Amino acid sequence: MADAGAGGGKSGNKNRRRREKEKKKKLQQGATTSGAQDEDVEEESPVARFERELTWCVDQLEAGLQNMKPDDKQMRDTMKILHTLKSPKASMPKKRQMMWAVFGDYRKKILEEERKSKQGGNSSI
Repeated sequence: MADAGAGGGKSGNKNRRRREKEKKKKLQQGATTSGAQDEDVEEESPVARFERELTWCVDQLEAGLQNMKPDDKQMRDTMKILHTLKSPKASMPKKRQMMWAVFGDYRKKILEEERKSKQGGNSSI
């Protein structure tokens, strides 16, 4: 049991260092891009950010159901996930875990989608 706790500490340090590096990288990127856009994201409250991420994940799942032709098992699984994500009784950590299990790094995907939509909007001007 003591070994498991010690191993968790090491991976916790790695994760903390990784997060710090990512934070520095984002700050450096923010200095090269327009700061106003980054400030909006940074000032967003954690609850508002979670709600935005949750909405994106729900929209992706619903779009997948409409655009694809899932078999019965895929339909049941997706509906179960949607039910949990939409449920006010489900805890935030449980929803985050489900979103990560389904989409992987969904935050990165959201940012990429936002960048693509901004680029698409800029080219039409």
